[in-house]
Amino acid sequence: MDLQDATTVTFDSHAKKDDELMSIYGDEEENTRHVIRYNDGIKMEHLLTTFSSHLRHKFAQLPVTTTRIENGNHSIAKEYLRPFMDGFYLCNTPLREVLQAHRDYWYGIRKISYYDVPSLEIFIGDLYPTMEKGIPVDPDSINNRVQNVLFHDKSKYDEKVTTMISDYINVIKVLMQIANERGISDSDIYSRLNCEMENKIVSSDRREKTRCAKDLIQGRVNVRKIQRIGYSEDQHLNSCNDIFDKAFNFSGITINELIKQGYEDTCIKCKF
Repeated sequence: MDLQDATTVTFDSHAKKDDELMSIYGDEEENTRHVIRYNDGIKMEHLLTTFSSHLRHKFAQLPVTTTRIENGNHSIAKEYLRPFMDGFYLCNTPLREVLQAHRDYWYGIRKISYYDVPSLEIFIGDLYPTMEKGIPVDPDSINNRVQNVLFHDKSKYDEKVTTMISDYINVIKVLMQIANERGISDSDIYSRLNCEMENKIVSSDRREKTRCAKDLIQGRVNVRKIQRIGYSEDQHLNSCNDIFDKAFNFSGITINELIKQGYEDTCIKCKF
């Protein structure tokens, strides 16, 4: 998350336009775009931004080029350093960012047919369990439970919206195929929809341009499955190794215990 304007940035190993590795983000309502380039790949300086919190004495910084769009013109600023912090303050599970990056790459960069955008199976590993057996009574377990509630996966509503949109898109595709069988082309369908829906579509794209019917339908991502794997959810508070501030504990013992518990949790949830 960009600390200065509270917007999320996604680092992606897929190349963008002109085969450059970059992240483009910003407040669309303010017509501001920030660009971070990393043609040598995602490195430690980028990873540091994902767990920099207000508990640290200094926020991680990255060089950023900012562009502001005014009356269709781009004003380019010089590259300068901007501070970043962990995105969990906005949402600890970047489900929306994954879906957008997937669409941007396949539909925006690869330019494939909107029927051929690959569907997704998403697995979410949650270090902060939603469910907990037992009642915390000591300071460490109390603070740990508060932290788990604050930072646990909150993407279930996003999942419902995403799957519902996927269903709508699939219904529209079937209706268009039926219309095609009756001799009506896609272009005729979109032309009719645009006439009927003029002044009814309220959403806009990243350039603040009102979307047309085609924009709403094409290139949308179909999510086939979302599997959540919560840390130690089937264990009692008194028997698990869950501790407060575990996200900042990088000792060998803690890392090995997390790997072991993660393997066991995955086997249970995925029925291996």
